[in-house]
Amino acid sequence: MDSLNFLSMKKLIHLFAIVLLLFSCASDDESIDENQSDDEVTLNITVVEVTDHEAMLNWELSKQESETVYRILLNGEVIRENYGAKQIVFTELIENREYVGTIFAIRQNSTQVFARFEFNTLNDVNEEGSLSLNSQEEIDNLIIETVGRTLSIGGSDITNLDGLSRLRT
Repeated sequence: MDSLNFLSMKKLIHLFAIVLLLFSCASDDESIDENQSDDEVTLNITVVEVTDHEAMLNWELSKQESETVYRILLNGEVIRENYGAKQIVFTELIENREYVGTIFAIRQNSTQVFARFEFNTLNDVNEEGSLSLNSQEEIDNLIIETVGRTLSIGGSDITNLDGLSRLRT
């Protein structure tokens, strides 16, 4: 009878040790995950303004570091390397085009964080020279707002000039 109690007690101790081991491993894993998420840094990009030929972007890191520099790519081409600011204005863009890019944040410890962005430039809304409209369709689909010099209208199918209502001189 004593040997039977001894075996039961021995099994109970083994079971207790296994349960204790499982709980201690689980709490260690959780603390490692928490530490890893504290070190994770994200880069957040905001497209602030887009026109027909320019676009302005701002960005920030979720965890600020003083010695971070940036590499900026637009449509696969490096635009800036070792850039220190957190804002850029792309100029001389082509109207009505999609642009995609990536900003890499190169941190003090040489690790990199990156984020992608995209925007579409607008249609040009200014005509600097003379403008000639020769059909009702051209008037109806007019996207410009300013004519710099001369506006000529002529065509046998033109019956409605409402499309010209937003024009300024």
